[in-house]
Amino acid sequence: MSRRLIDVRDLRRHSKETVGFIHRLLNMPERQLGRSADANSTISHLRELSVFPSLGREWPEILSIIEESIVPCVRFEKARRRGGLWEVEASLPAVLSEAIVNGMAAVGLQWASCPVLTELEVAVMDTLAAALGLQDDFSHSSGMGGGLVPVGPDFSMSVDELEAMIVEDKSKAKVPVLCVAAFGAENTEGYDNIAALGQICERQGIWLHVDASYGGGALFLEGHQERRLQINRYADSINMSGSFWLPTGLDMEFLWVKEKRRMTAAFAATGDYLPKATETVSAPTLSEWSVPLGRQFRSLRLWCVLQYHGLRGLKRSIEAKVTAADSRAAASDERLQGDHVGFEANASLTIEFIARYFESLEEGPVRDLELEPGSCAARLVEDGILPAEGRSWETILEGIERLVTPGMGNWQHPKFLAFFPAKTSTPAILSEAIMAALGGISADPASHNAIEDRMEAIVMDALGKALGLGEEFLHTSGMGGGIIQNTASDALVAVVAAARTAMHLKVGVEGQTGPSVALLDCSIPLQASSIEVLSDPSMQPGGHQRGCTLQFVAYMSDQTHFCAEKACRVTGVRFRKASMRGPNISMGCEGDELGTEHGPQSIPSSLDEMGNFPVNVTRLKEAIAEDREQGFIPILFIANYGATNTCAVDALDDLGLLCREEDIMLHVDAAYGGTALILDAFRGDAAKIRANADSVNVNGSKWLGTGFSSAFLWVKDRRHLTATFGSLGKEPRIDRDAIECSNVSHWSLPVYSKFRALRLWTVMQYFGIEQLRACVSHDIECAARLRGMLQADEVTNGLLRFPIANPFGLVCFTAIPDSLNAKILREVESGGFMMYLTVAFGSALTTFEDVDVLFLVYQEGPVYQLTGPTLTS
Repeated sequence: MSRRLIDVRDLRRHSKETVGFIHRLLNMPERQLGRSADANSTISHLRELSVFPSLGREWPEILSIIEESIVPCVRFEKARRRGGLWEVEASLPAVLSEAIVNGMAAVGLQWASCPVLTELEVAVMDTLAAALGLQDDFSHSSGMGGGLVPVGPDFSMSVDELEAMIVEDKSKAKVPVLCVAAFGAENTEGYDNIAALGQICERQGIWLHVDASYGGGALFLEGHQERRLQINRYADSINMSGSFWLPTGLDMEFLWVKEKRRMTAAFAATGDYLPKATETVSAPTLSEWSVPLGRQFRSLRLWCVLQYHGLRGLKRSIEAKVTAADSRAAASDERLQGDHVGFEANASLTIEFIARYFESLEEGPVRDLELEPGSCAARLVEDGILPAEGRSWETILEGIERLVTPGMGNWQHPKFLAFFPAKTSTPAILSEAIMAALGGISADPASHNAIEDRMEAIVMDALGKALGLGEEFLHTSGMGGGIIQNTASDALVAVVAAARTAMHLKVGVEGQTGPSVALLDCSIPLQASSIEVLSDPSMQPGGHQRGCTLQFVAYMSDQTHFCAEKACRVTGVRFRKASMRGPNISMGCEGDELGTEHGPQSIPSSLDEMGNFPVNVTRLKEAIAEDREQGFIPILFIANYGATNTCAVDALDDLGLLCREEDIMLHVDAAYGGTALILDAFRGDAAKIRANADSVNVNGSKWLGTGFSSAFLWVKDRRHLTATFGSLGKEPRIDRDAIECSNVSHWSLPVYSKFRALRLWTVMQYFGIEQLRACVSHDIECAARLRGMLQADEVTNGLLRFPIANPFGLVCFTAIPDSLNAKILREVESGGFMMYLTVAFGSALTTFEDVDVLFLVYQEGPVYQLTGPTLTS
């Protein structure tokens, strides 16, 4: 059975079945919500059916399994949690827009990668800030924009205690940097005195952040003017959760800052993968505001919710939540719950919109090259971001087609060959709507046997087996396991933080950092509390006291994606980045460059005889020795398996031996190349990862067709993650009879996330291993086809150099002379393709015919025409 990742006929047919399923799901009688369901029996049943079958199943069968086995568990858990966790309910625009967002599957890297994605996010966030009563200081249009403190009897922060603690810490040479004030704390609904705290922060030179995750929604209502004034006057930043107050679904957190420069200074990395873009007020580089490089089009979901409900509708919903005794009833979306026939009609319109989008992709360009920054936002603002009254869903879809689609960078276009692919698929699109309607939370911090956690464990184990990672990386080992992250950047943050924790625990338990450090008893979970006394920012490199984060160093090559640098910045770990241009050892924060004066020389990577750019392991060993001499403590090397720039693959056997000798962790960044491990031809590489790596990450969005927010991370020792992120103190002793019940919310930064395991499971069920192998092979064959034709042609072979050889779906080349590269790029774009001077195959719609057309563009267009004068001169 052969299936394409995106087949419009299948999409239309299966959407009708999915709409009927969601209709039944959203209108399930209240009496059925608390019906008992056993996660253990459900997991056993899913295993019996095969989590990752060789051949795919029919979509109706998959829906039947979800309805009969998975839904009862999720419903039972939601009923059990009622009154504990705040409810996150589905709304019509949230459910349907999720399908659109995952259908378009665009990624925001810079403005040029998808102009309307950036501009819509700017516009909706400015509009939302205005609706909450935040002043212009918090808006894009302005152009600018540690410790536990005792609480008082009203659950507010004790101002006197805070100031006394700051004075005490300063007397010990510590440097207070941040105070987090509660605006409606989740557990007590306490409100801190923002004005009093703000005055202290001003006197002490401390950043004041207001956590309004829960309480922020009240700012929509009248009667909070004094609190708005305090926030506007004193706060440097404020965050709010759209999941609590607005019917947007999960993964919708809002953050405003007054000084965007503080964000970009913290998160802007120095990678050469993306050229520095020219920014404007309406087109900032939002990837420099946070950890992830890529951004999903979540602003479209928020825009749809604002459009559908309008300002008055949102206020009515919030007022009902504030006053109603039954939070669940208050959280329901009247327009969804009250019009069952309307939902089915609107869902059908949505799927038809997505189908038309795919059908018309090839007729238009990848992106409108005439677009100017700000033009998309101007049209959206003129149309009204937040109308007073809500609009019909049909009107909203018409608005997307008229205002949003023209500004898209169409990542699913068959001629989109830039960056790396962001593949989506029919089951990924439809399951995203199911996830939004189901509203399952992964994970409940109080539970170790929730269906969302259990499914994440079994799908990650099944995928790990398919990739050949081995038993140590699986949940069934009792020590290792996999978790679904938002992006590869998030995975790298978790890895660097875990390596930092591992070294803290080694120096704390044994008092030394050499290879003789003993392993801890595997049956005893590591505790984060042991880290607090070791992370002393007053310590300086080269000091005699062990365990200081400032001494820790992570290593990477000059081919490593710069999200690794971001991860080091966020975790405060120094990083040693190999550079062909000069030395570079840096602290994970701004302005601490130690390379030339104080630090050792760089660790080069170089082109080998196979056309690969591996790191120089001999030089790495020397650098580690030099670092130890200067008092630094090596903790981690981040190896490449299919690096972004060149698809470089490091020598994993040599690195593994070195890391074992030096007692440092080895992580393999296989964000792109890792999916190729599903093929038999790459089994040898899987064995090297299995034998040498402590952790590995793979992006499902690049090759598996799972859509965005599908970054997979596997570790051999989960305790380092739980010791780092399990801050709730509820991680119990590991039960050897229930080794797969670990709560994955203790494995990474987010406490709650969407039921992403369901999306991965549906993709695995629908396609099966063999079909997904065929999809990966197709992209590799496309790359080999183009490379072969360019090298065999008399004209192109003499004018293009192919310095890089890799077994993946990336073609790297450069023109001779180098001055022709920019001309070639412009001509290729004018031929309808979007690419850089690498061609990254991966669109679900790209065919061999598209490859042949691209070759003709090179042969008859830029190479021949642009080089004519060069050849005759």
